[in-house]
Amino acid sequence: MRTQDNVGKNVETYFRITGAIPPGGKYFFVVGAQYNYNEYDGLYENQPLSFARGSWRFFTYHQLNLTKTTRLTANGFLLLKGQQNFYELDQFGQLSLGLNQSLLKSKLQITLNATDVLRTMATRFTLNQGGVFTIGDRYNDNQRFGVNVRYQFGLRKKEESRDPASYDVE
Repeated sequence: MRTQDNVGKNVETYFRITGAIPPGGKYFFVVGAQYNYNEYDGLYENQPLSFARGSWRFFTYHQLNLTKTTRLTANGFLLLKGQQNFYELDQFGQLSLGLNQSLLKSKLQITLNATDVLRTMATRFTLNQGGVFTIGDRYNDNQRFGVNVRYQFGLRKKEESRDPASYDVE
């Protein structure tokens, strides 16, 4: 890391574990956890600065086939004791939902989706390094609701005509 105020070395080590039911059936899911451990050793405001900090991230994805043509999805994450540069972040997360419906022999796809349903991307942060002490809140406004309609007309690209006598030579 290098800025006008600091020069140092950062080492990040992480461990991730994931479990799932394979796709293909009526219900599919993935759950996992990741532990990150950051070590920093350097200078800040011309003073020695060293710290080590760990954080957890939990994540999940779920898909439920309600019928042959209707699919419900949910995914989310939760971050505990996160870190962004020198900022210590309180816990925050996100939950997103989706509903997909196929119609007209799968030529028409209608998708409803909602991102950050619980409006949980509000993050409290603390910066306490050197002579600087700051606390505050940050909110990433990424709550979205959407509808996507897609129709496949069935027009295909023309295949290139090939001379039966021609062949590729490397």
